[in-house]
Amino acid sequence: MDHDADKQPRTLLITLTGRDRPGVTATLMAALATHELEILDVEQVVIRGRLTLGVLVGPTVEHGATLVLDAAVTTVRQVATRLEMYADVVLGAAEHVPGRRGRLQVTVRAMGGELDFAESLHARVALLSGVRESALAEVRAAVRLTSGARTSLRCGSELGEAFGDVGGGALDPGCRVVAER
Repeated sequence: MDHDADKQPRTLLITLTGRDRPGVTATLMAALATHELEILDVEQVVIRGRLTLGVLVGPTVEHGATLVLDAAVTTVRQVATRLEMYADVVLGAAEHVPGRRGRLQVTVRAMGGELDFAESLHARVALLSGVRESALAEVRAAVRLTSGARTSLRCGSELGEAFGDVGGGALDPGCRVVAER
């Protein structure tokens, strides 16, 4: 792949969906650890025994970053096949990822019990300082729900469930997309 430097993919959004069971996250993380990647964000939800696991990763190297991401895509698909799960992988430019290292640090501190919910929320919102307001609209326009997310939303809606998403300490623009579909 030949990319201009400013158009090179900088992130990989991985979504695994399928039957929940012990070891899914550990298996994926072990496989990703074989590549020069850093974990930028992780979210997961289990509804009626179905897991939706989202992992955002970025390369730790500048030279060869596209090759690292391409190799990771292959690895993710192999893991999904082995786990009998569906994998959706999206390359992104990371143009809307402010303070990604800071966000990861906040997540680690919160999960380790150093920050309570309110402190974590304030720390995440502070990371959004300087982000253009129009960036949320741009991200919202780029959101594409995976088939697993669409299925979860459809099934939940049929049962009368309401959906919302809070991510990164602010209302996720994907929430509006979900409400409109």
